[in-house]
Amino acid sequence: MQTKSFLMPGLCMFGFLAGADAVSLNEAGYAKYYDRAQALIPGLTVVEQSLVDAAAWEISGGRLIDEAGAMRVEAEAGSVDLIWKGSFPPAASQAVLLEWRIAADAPAQVMCHVFTDGRFNRVGAQMPADGKTNSVVIYSPPWRRYGELDKQRFDGIKLTVSGATLAGTAFTVQLARLKSDYSEGFFRRSLTVPAGTIWSAAAEVGDAVSLYVNGRQVDDATIVMPRPTVKGSSYYLSRRVDMQKYISPGRNVLGMRVRRTGNAPAAYLRGSVIMADGRRIPLDSNTNWVWHNAAPGGWAALDYDDSNWRKIMNQDDVSREMGRGFGYHGADAVAAPMTAFGFSYRPRGSMPCYDGNIKLRNPSDKKLYFSENNPFRLEVMLPPGFRDKNPELAWEIQRYHPDGTFAEVVKGRVSEFELQTGTGASRFHAEETKSLAGEINSAPLPRGIYVFTSRLR
Repeated sequence: MQTKSFLMPGLCMFGFLAGADAVSLNEAGYAKYYDRAQALIPGLTVVEQSLVDAAAWEISGGRLIDEAGAMRVEAEAGSVDLIWKGSFPPAASQAVLLEWRIAADAPAQVMCHVFTDGRFNRVGAQMPADGKTNSVVIYSPPWRRYGELDKQRFDGIKLTVSGATLAGTAFTVQLARLKSDYSEGFFRRSLTVPAGTIWSAAAEVGDAVSLYVNGRQVDDATIVMPRPTVKGSSYYLSRRVDMQKYISPGRNVLGMRVRRTGNAPAAYLRGSVIMADGRRIPLDSNTNWVWHNAAPGGWAALDYDDSNWRKIMNQDDVSREMGRGFGYHGADAVAAPMTAFGFSYRPRGSMPCYDGNIKLRNPSDKKLYFSENNPFRLEVMLPPGFRDKNPELAWEIQRYHPDGTFAEVVKGRVSEFELQTGTGASRFHAEETKSLAGEINSAPLPRGIYVFTSRLR
């Protein structure tokens, strides 16, 4: 059975479940620590397009009687259709709002329809044609990773003005426009990995992020997301990515891309490259990155020139009128603490699962749950450069009780490690990646919820 390894710092803690019916925890849910990396929030882009142009509309059930400044239409029947077919630039990927203001001489209502998939579909509620501004979201694409969004579109709008006494009277279209407010950002950062063998490279990223390394999009390595949600149901979840096969010694470029209508998206990344000798190169999102709100093809490539890209400001240096966290709506990209998005804060110095020098692996399953009928067992791996440092791993398991307390059930130490080899991740790494390997063993654990803690000495 395939197993999954988890990279831990010198001090680590994660929860797990024991029992035949146990459900595993999210990989990125064991430890969320946000004292170091920041969320990069792109600036807000506003696109508007006026539709008050008589030549752009087809009129059914009425006729145009005035084109000066506004559209004046005489109703020849009790229902008049105004049909517009055209394109709106962000419509392929962002929510689009239609705003209108129609004043009728007789009591009348306005109903909006959107042309998609070869037919008009009703959206929103019927509103009075009383000269007040109304609006409706006419297009809202389903959540997808960037790259699939451009397949989505709408092709036209129909406004139906109707009333029992409308025939023989007139109405004026004072306002009709499409509007899309969205936050989109392309982020880049260069870093240098020292010469030598890369032992591990992994990170935790925001779930809305499309991540690139040296122009290649990074595969998703997440096993399971928190229940009962599914991936994509929240823009502020996070997921694990394995970057080892994309990064090589020398200069590397990381790229992140996010966009969203409504609340601002968070381009967040926290992780490390761990060398075989134990050196750690952080890969955190912060103000050292640069950004652009629109980038050409190849923007994530290693040789792309980003000299004209903009710097990222600290959110504390921007007026509070621009909002904070996911409510930010300024024009410049800012860096904000992840706590502004509701993420839990942990004490400074604590680190998430893929940020240090310990790998833990469940040899019996690729998820971190364990059978109550079998001994508890974890494989431990350390960088081979620790061999001459006589490493020792102290570990402890505590059981969670319904009253919110924890009780120690077993603890131990691992002081014997053997040098083992495993298949490397890519041509940039040695075919045989060496690790110091040890093992944690315990008697079977009764069904329940537990917390595992370890410290490397």
